[in-house]
Amino acid sequence: MYNPDESFLNLENGYFSMCSVPVMESFMQKTRSVNSQSSFYMRRMMQPERSLIKSELAMFCGVQMEEIALTRNTTESLNILIQGID
Repeated sequence: MYNPDESFLNLENGYFSMCSVPVMESFMQKTRSVNSQSSFYMRRMMQPERSLIKSELAMFCGVQMEEIALTRNTTESLNILIQGID
């Protein structure tokens, strides 16, 4: 389920795609939670949470946790790959 602006018809999703409503709601809930916990979250909770996510993702993909890299977006991921090529 999506919530598009109905004042125009979007025929291009290659540049930027909207999140589905459930993904956006989950994102906003997590953002509010992190914002309310501030530096406590960043100093004490973020790393264990990231490790759990990497572990679950690695198990889902059938790879070692060390093979998983979490990045902020596709552009950052591609830059890491491209700059690693001689």
